[in-house]
Amino acid sequence: MIGFFKRLRDGLLDPKAVVNYLSDKIFYPLFTLLFFVIVAMIPNMIRVYNYTVPYSVRSTIQEAVVGRELNYKIQNGKLIKGDNEEDIAFASEGIGYAFFDAKVSGTTSFTIRLKEDGLYLDQSVMGVLNTQNRVLDYTRYDELKNFDISKLKDSSSEEWEIVFKVFNTYYKDNRAGYMITEFIQGFTSRLLAFILFDCIFALSIYLTIGRRLKYFALMKVVIYYLVPYFLTSLLASSINISFISFVGIVVSIVFVNIGKIELIKKIYRSHTEE
Repeated sequence: MIGFFKRLRDGLLDPKAVVNYLSDKIFYPLFTLLFFVIVAMIPNMIRVYNYTVPYSVRSTIQEAVVGRELNYKIQNGKLIKGDNEEDIAFASEGIGYAFFDAKVSGTTSFTIRLKEDGLYLDQSVMGVLNTQNRVLDYTRYDELKNFDISKLKDSSSEEWEIVFKVFNTYYKDNRAGYMITEFIQGFTSRLLAFILFDCIFALSIYLTIGRRLKYFALMKVVIYYLVPYFLTSLLASSINISFISFVGIVVSIVFVNIGKIELIKKIYRSHTEE
């Protein structure tokens, strides 16, 4: 572990010394890569674990409902409506956040639909219905077994607190699945991003020094030059300010160029000694 932390220190503070790790075995750069990928995910995993519907999302959802005449009730776990009444449906970007902590893109929309046996969530991509799933069964939540939906037209109604309490309970009940999904997606995206930068930076060195060193050896060294990027990515995830990671990329680029110069010197010295 001492060797690992020494490499992290040099990658952050002494880029000239990093060229000494050209002959490293695969263990150190691979461990460094996986270590930072996993550590960078910790803030997001904590956020997913502790998620509750935030105030901004509550307001978005309420805007889609408040003021509407919804003369419906849930009695004994069943939605009661008139013979000519249709299912209650309303679109709201906040619905995606409430149920999935989802970042809704311009091509994705959510519609919540109250049917006789539960609350359904329609997800559409570019206006085409993609999925329709029942996300809440009225009978599973005591608060919804007998619930006056008509009172939701008033934003100050106590029924809204019941709604969001149920949303939060639903999220907690399904939290394990969300965390697994977040881990898989986060791990894959970060790993691919780090490998991409590693390949690009290693290629730039490889082409500059006249292909005198093996490309794979350069990839191992570049991992340590990415330490500033690793750390700023962790900071960006912690405080939710993504542009900070770009600062780390710039610093890593500077370190890579310092490394090029040191490698050129190293190659020149070896030729001189011969």
